[in-house]
Amino acid sequence: MDTDWQTPNRIAQYYGKNIVNKGECSSLLNIDNAIVTDTEKYSLQNSPGMNKTKDSPWIYPMLFSFKLPDDATITNVAFRVVACNGTNTEDGKIFTKLVKLHLSGIKGSKEGDGGVGENIASQNQSYYQYDSWGEYTYGGSPENVWDVKLTPETVNSSNFGVVYQVANDSDTYCRLKIASVEMKITYDSPTATLTKTTTTSEGTSKEEILASSTIINSAEFKVAFEQDNQRGLLDIYKHNKSTLTITYTHVMGSNGYYNSGGTPETLITASDLRVNDSKRTYSVPITQVKESTESSVITQTVDIYPGTLVGTQSIHITYGETETILYYQVQNSTPDGELTSDAPFSNPSQGFYIDGCTFTNNKSNGNAGAIYLEGSHYEITNSEGSGNQAVSSDKCNNIELNNVCKSFKL
Repeated sequence: MDTDWQTPNRIAQYYGKNIVNKGECSSLLNIDNAIVTDTEKYSLQNSPGMNKTKDSPWIYPMLFSFKLPDDATITNVAFRVVACNGTNTEDGKIFTKLVKLHLSGIKGSKEGDGGVGENIASQNQSYYQYDSWGEYTYGGSPENVWDVKLTPETVNSSNFGVVYQVANDSDTYCRLKIASVEMKITYDSPTATLTKTTTTSEGTSKEEILASSTIINSAEFKVAFEQDNQRGLLDIYKHNKSTLTITYTHVMGSNGYYNSGGTPETLITASDLRVNDSKRTYSVPITQVKESTESSVITQTVDIYPGTLVGTQSIHITYGETETILYYQVQNSTPDGELTSDAPFSNPSQGFYIDGCTFTNNKSNGNAGAIYLEGSHYEITNSEGSGNQAVSSDKCNNIELNNVCKSFKL
């Protein structure tokens, strides 16, 4: 089994003098863009970039939030980067120079950490393309390829990751461009072996019965909302949350036992909602289950928070080849417009951000027909509206921003 490709929650860089031939190298701009797998959002190296005398910074993707079981045996560690030559020239010869495991976190801006074990960059040293994205993958057995002994505790640590660096085998300066970095861990979990003892007139015999693996493949999977009618209500203005309860029923295996193991790997993906107050994608932690003579029920609860869009939002719950789709109805708590105050948001990086939307034929009994905003955390771009109406004649048909009527061209 494996963790699938995971993106880091943190990425850092070090561009000190001790990793290049002459002076500090050029850092990467917007390096956090490499956390998401979106080629429209990327990190580009500062000018002048790299040539034969200057390499890229050491780049540290880490905090992958792996959750391997304590008894797992790690069989493969893979690293994947989507990158290209960010300078429009064919003269550049950018290639991967360093790929090593990284276990100790960032020591500081003045100290680089070049990783541990074997540098496996030689697995793929093709020159990066200058006109399109390329995918470059490296990996293998921890001990035989990376030359590092790994435990689940090490991999689950916030410091675990890789150190990655590229170089340019050309005199022409070129700039590295990265779209995403990811890691995947493949591992085995031990199977439980039960012994059945039978006594007859001819003597006593023992027979080994193989129980299920750590994943209980025969488990019965159930999900239910705590609200009525299978549809919860989330409120934008109050910034409420609801709770999704996932229930696993431990059923008897084909050998007649309620075998030991763990709850299934379950992934929750939301459309415009936040799961557990962090991401739109959440992996439910695995709960270990002991071998038993009777059925048991294991439950996990997940907090669901509203997004900024009203209406029906979907949540996809995937378990093996089975997918369950549930729905939340996100509603506005005030009668003013389609969107309301940004008062729940105290961080300047939070707020209402609308791009490429059309607001048509909306009607409000309050202050604004389409959008009502109070505060400073907003951005409305590439959007338009028509046919919107606020019933009161002295109110704004389209947008009211801090008690002032606005058009969609803010």
